[in-house]
Amino acid sequence: MMATLSSVCFRARAHVSAARLSPIFGRFLTTATAELRPTFVAQKVRDAVLAKKRELGAFKDLPKELYQGLITSTDIDHAHNSTAIEGNSLSLTEASLVVEKGITIGGKLLRDYNEVVDYAETLQTIRALALQKTTQMSNSLLCELHALLMKRTAPSQAGVFRKTFAMPALTPLGAYPNPAKIAQLMDEFERWLQNADTSDPLKLAADAHFNLVYIHPFSDGNGRVSRVLSSLILLQNGYLPFLLAKEARPAYIDALAAISKARKFEEENVKAWDNYYTVMFGGVERAYDMWLATIRACQREHPEITAS
Repeated sequence: MMATLSSVCFRARAHVSAARLSPIFGRFLTTATAELRPTFVAQKVRDAVLAKKRELGAFKDLPKELYQGLITSTDIDHAHNSTAIEGNSLSLTEASLVVEKGITIGGKLLRDYNEVVDYAETLQTIRALALQKTTQMSNSLLCELHALLMKRTAPSQAGVFRKTFAMPALTPLGAYPNPAKIAQLMDEFERWLQNADTSDPLKLAADAHFNLVYIHPFSDGNGRVSRVLSSLILLQNGYLPFLLAKEARPAYIDALAAISKARKFEEENVKAWDNYYTVMFGGVERAYDMWLATIRACQREHPEITAS
């Protein structure tokens, strides 16, 4: 059975496309924000994630090869899509070849291959960190994760807070925070993260992601390290990681822009927060859809795989 699980099950793998924030960082970032409300679309997506998490949790004894295959498949999908959101040109097949076998195909930038490999290795690191109950969120940890993400593509910037001004590429909101304020903002972010309410890991992961993107502490790789951070929070709390599809990039960018605008001008934009949480929770739902679709496909060939 074990010899055929990989070939049978993974041919059937499906890639399913898919707040209140604490008033931290002093006056610079303080604004009114929205609680998750029952009428929010995001609340319905959150409920769907929880239902699928329970469904997946019923599979207590997945064959080891299937379980490891799911993790590998998830991490390759994650590395491919998260880097593609930033403009990486590799296809999913090309990403899989370079991560699993070190094979590159001509015609693509070496940087694109290195970016995917760095991302995949960082995912292995956060999986190991998530298993360590003593892992504490800190600026030093974030810098270490950023250093891993940038190891091959921009080693001189790896793990170092920016010292220059940065402008959002796609939104007319003006510059990100002054580099002179980065250290203070990140210290406040660290304190918030270490004392945050963990009763709703989905919301915490989304909030942490936005706050880090908003500060934009690094010269490059802020989106990637923010998505890695949100995934680490989810993994630490027994969830699958944040698996946003590259096709969701327009909705993702629009949602970030809308809540950034609301934050900057101290507006309470309930619809913007609903859209943002919907996108973020949808990325987690996509991971559960992928796992459950693969397991169901395996069950057709191997009925001994059952839920308890």
